[in-house]
Amino acid sequence: MRAGEQYSVKWDYVRHNPVRASLCQSPEDWPFQGELNVLPWE
Repeated sequence: MRAGEQYSVKWDYVRHNPVRASLCQSPEDWPFQGELNVLPWE
């Protein structure tokens, strides 16, 4: 990834994986979400 915008698009895609798999209704409902490390973009 070259820019912070790409990171946010990829992160949004990953957050919606459980929704696409019909494991929950929204990304916020998934109990295993979160960031382990925040990547600084300058």
